[in-house]
Amino acid sequence: MCKKKSNNLFLFLAVHHDEDYWPDPWKFIPDRFKELPAPCTFMPFNTGPRSCLGANFSLAEQCIIVAKLLRKYKIEFPQGFKLEEVTEVQIGATIKAKNLKIQLITRN
Repeated sequence: MCKKKSNNLFLFLAVHHDEDYWPDPWKFIPDRFKELPAPCTFMPFNTGPRSCLGANFSLAEQCIIVAKLLRKYKIEFPQGFKLEEVTEVQIGATIKAKNLKIQLITRN
């Protein structure tokens, strides 16, 4: 139990890398998101009444940026690149796939 007026810290990184819900959690496997994850196992913006105020804005902004990129460019992997080679993630201010290579090719 938590004592009244105590400070509590919830470690999202620990939840997002729990092997009970995410097999091989440190491996880059984008296909794992083809199905919805179990509730409260993936919370990029927190959850509940104290969730991130900017979540909806961020998601809308991401859609706009992707749409603008796709209107102007075709996104392809370089010749000979295999997505299976991307097996690790790099953690910093954001989490990104290590060794992921793409090409932006201008559309006509």
